[in-house]
Amino acid sequence: MDWASISRALHSSAPLPSPSPLFDPHRLDAAAAGDIDAEFPDPALIEQARKLPLHRFDWYKEVPNQPWPVHTPEDFDHTTLLSPSDPIPWEDWDTKAPVAHRVLHFSAAEIQHIHNLAQPSSTDPQVSKHDALLAHIWTRINLARQLPASTTTYLNLTFGLRPRLSLPQNFLGSPIMITAIPTILSSSSSSSPPPLFQTASTIRTHLQAFTRSAIAAVLHDAAYEVSPQRLWRAFLGRKHVLQTTWVGAGATEVHFIGGSASPKLRFVKPEMGGDGLVLVIEGLGENEGHWTANGADVMVYLEKGAMERLESDEGLWGGGVV
Repeated sequence: MDWASISRALHSSAPLPSPSPLFDPHRLDAAAAGDIDAEFPDPALIEQARKLPLHRFDWYKEVPNQPWPVHTPEDFDHTTLLSPSDPIPWEDWDTKAPVAHRVLHFSAAEIQHIHNLAQPSSTDPQVSKHDALLAHIWTRINLARQLPASTTTYLNLTFGLRPRLSLPQNFLGSPIMITAIPTILSSSSSSSPPPLFQTASTIRTHLQAFTRSAIAAVLHDAAYEVSPQRLWRAFLGRKHVLQTTWVGAGATEVHFIGGSASPKLRFVKPEMGGDGLVLVIEGLGENEGHWTANGADVMVYLEKGAMERLESDEGLWGGGVV
């Protein structure tokens, strides 16, 4: 936004704006629970943090057939210095397999239809249109991958911490977390996937687990990690979907020229790649109001064979959705 506003000013010979980005990591530190300057962490907070649905894949743990060598620092001993973790499941991701990219546009009416189908019973948490759309895409991707029955798959869902921790919008950095939402494919999943409301409710329930106090416990835990960069909170490949969203980020509102003759934004594209990446963004258009007023674009990256099956899936556009 700051870049675009400066560009518009330069283009129109107007006075330059004064951007005010905030670089203050201590604000994030202050959101941590307990005393992060103590010699040892609080065991109760550590326990609370590690009960949350978060992957702890360890870059330092060597496994067979990993695509590139791992160089674990010699000073680290997994049994003493490092916190508990899991090996990276490289067997689930063929990094050399060709990956296809598609942009799936869902109209406002289609999203409303999916949302209607995803409404849970009165005893379940209410789901948003975002929850419903993600549940739909995740379900169809699981079908397209043709995984065996009883396989556990994960939606690695990225969510922001600014609203949850009352951080200002100009706070520099990327304060995010990624929760690992599991589902177990049934024996009949290829012909009868789980009801949409069930998957959408699972997404909503997992997001609701990350209360302010829960996030504060995770920040406390992270403050005591000897080597936090070794932990991967998400993964790709046939058993994973890594989802992020630009909804509400203002990406479709960025204009670099300005003025009445300014050309309309025509397309927004992320620079990503990898089997299982999914990004959701508002559709472009003149309608105002809810973020789905102009529909939504869902950018999907999948192994080529799975993408072909996804494209031919009648249920992707409403047929067979339950």
